[in-house]
Amino acid sequence: MAETTTKTQAMSVNSLEEDTLSNKYLIFYLDNQQYAIAIQYVIDIINVQPVTRVPSCPEFVRGITNLRGKVIPIIDVRLRFANRLIGVVIDRFGRDIIIHRQGEEHFTLTVRIVVSPQFLAWLYGFGGEVQVLAPPAVVRQVQDGIRALAGVYAE
Repeated sequence: MAETTTKTQAMSVNSLEEDTLSNKYLIFYLDNQQYAIAIQYVIDIINVQPVTRVPSCPEFVRGITNLRGKVIPIIDVRLRFANRLIGVVIDRFGRDIIIHRQGEEHFTLTVRIVVSPQFLAWLYGFGGEVQVLAPPAVVRQVQDGIRALAGVYAE
C-alpha cells in the first residue's frame, strides 16, 4: 500500500510541476522583433558578461569573460559561407554584421564568438558550404574535430 501512495504522490508532484510551467513563456527581443519560447524548454538564462581585455594577446583575441567561474576567451573568427546561407548567418549573428562578397558564390564575415562545441557542431552541419579562414588556432580545432569524426567511421 505504501508503494502505491508513493507513486501517486510522485505523479501528483509531476502534474503540479507541469501545471506551473504551462502557459508560461520567456519573451525576448532580437532586432526589434519579439519572440517567445515555452518556459519548460528554457535551461538557463545568462546575462551578458563584461569582456575584459588582456594585454599582449594576439589581435584576434578580444578578451576574456567569466562564465560560471570559468575563464572563456572571446575571439574574432573569420568565416566564408556559400551565398545561399545568408539567412542562416543573419539568424545566428544578427543584422549588425559586415558581410563581404567573395566572388559569385561566397561571402565572408568576421564574428566575435566563444568557440564552443556547440558552435563547431553548427559549422559542421553546413559541410563544405562553410570554411573557417582565421585564426589558425580555430582552423586547427575544426580540422581536428573533422579528423576525430572521420576516425569514428573509418573502416
